[in-house]
Amino acid sequence: MNALLAIIILTYRESLRKKILLVLVLFCIGLIVSSAFFPVVSPSARIKLVQTWTFQGVTFFGILVAIFLAAVSIPSDIENKRVFLILTKPVTRETIIMGRLIGFILTTALITIIMALVGLGYIRLVALFSPEAQGALEVNQRIKPDKFYFHQSSSAPSLDSLRPIGSPVGATSASLNGLYDTAQEGQELEVALEGEGNNFAAYEFNNLNDYTFLDDVKVEINLKTGEGLGKVSSTILVKVVNPTTKEEATQKLNITYRRTEVAQFDRRLIDKAGDVRIFFYRANPASYIKVGPASVMLLSPQSSFEWNFFKAFGIVFLQIVLVLVFCVTCSSFLSGPVNIFLNMFLYFCGSGMKFLQDSLETMKLTMLEQVKRENLAEVAGQVQRHSDGDIPLWLMQLSDSILSNVLRIIPDFSRFDVWDNLLKGYAINISEYTHLLEYVFIYLAVMLVIGIAAFRLREIK
Repeated sequence: MNALLAIIILTYRESLRKKILLVLVLFCIGLIVSSAFFPVVSPSARIKLVQTWTFQGVTFFGILVAIFLAAVSIPSDIENKRVFLILTKPVTRETIIMGRLIGFILTTALITIIMALVGLGYIRLVALFSPEAQGALEVNQRIKPDKFYFHQSSSAPSLDSLRPIGSPVGATSASLNGLYDTAQEGQELEVALEGEGNNFAAYEFNNLNDYTFLDDVKVEINLKTGEGLGKVSSTILVKVVNPTTKEEATQKLNITYRRTEVAQFDRRLIDKAGDVRIFFYRANPASYIKVGPASVMLLSPQSSFEWNFFKAFGIVFLQIVLVLVFCVTCSSFLSGPVNIFLNMFLYFCGSGMKFLQDSLETMKLTMLEQVKRENLAEVAGQVQRHSDGDIPLWLMQLSDSILSNVLRIIPDFSRFDVWDNLLKGYAINISEYTHLLEYVFIYLAVMLVIGIAAFRLREIK
């Protein structure tokens, strides 16, 4: 234990003395400060811009600090012959690996906290000189509806037509009805409502007394809508109903396709049990709306911006730890420059994992289409002709197999991206990200075993 502690302290002190560390931190701070001087359309947009540059800057430079510190650690010890001095003492190679890793985690934690505090202070400073844009730093918890209901019929529906969970979905030539428990049904469900103006979509929220609301409750609406070819916006009617007293309030809202809008209703429309229903109608029967269980959310004011900010950077730090694990492991059998290049490559590939996975899905669809064409041609007794630009099917299948296996090895850093939630003012629920701890732990265990085994087998001269 004393040997491990000595390696950790040595690593920590050495890291803080490296000039590259100071350079990267100063670059990050300079980037954050300069963001406030970029042209924007409003004070609120300026605060959002500073938030964006702070989050992205601290993340990127935090990763660079991790790579440049850890990637050259053990190779430098070997080149400088210092490892011989360490190994002559009662210190095992496993202790060196573990001590280096923990020391770098402590160093990067300190650097990340410093950069995050500077960024947070600067965000508050910019907001101080823009009092009219204080709303840009509001934090709200998104509340999902408990029930999603839609009705499409030529007859007028009743406000009490919501049926209990588990009732069957009915479909006839005159009507189409559906009730979904959003906790059980898939969020990918999408319903298109058109035709008669009486058709509607409805959302029911229950047990809202567990949340905090102001006098006016905010509703986040994200519908797809339009009024025909080339028209991607339309007017809808939003009706909020108290299920107990039947008191209601209706307002018109102009909705643009795929653009999030926020409406408000009086807090008194939530009954004593904490329930409320929200209905959506089309003002113009010639228009259409596309809705799903996740199209409507209530917003409940939550904790301070500072607490949400640090929760976001706690998740960011997990990916920095993941980078450190790969750097320390690879440093046990690679040279410093090669290790830096490899881990930069892994990070950029892992950050674009969603794009790479989507590309693989596109490739698979292309292969399926080609197989179908060949099968149809074979049935028809024809020879499938390929143009000079066509890629052979066998080559596409080989590429798909190789890329799929490679992507299973590369860590998916897109899992740690909470920037969008922070920028939109959504409260970050730590419980939704606990799976990331398991994800990091699995990589940590596997990579440490590889690193320790490689370092034990390495012949040091």
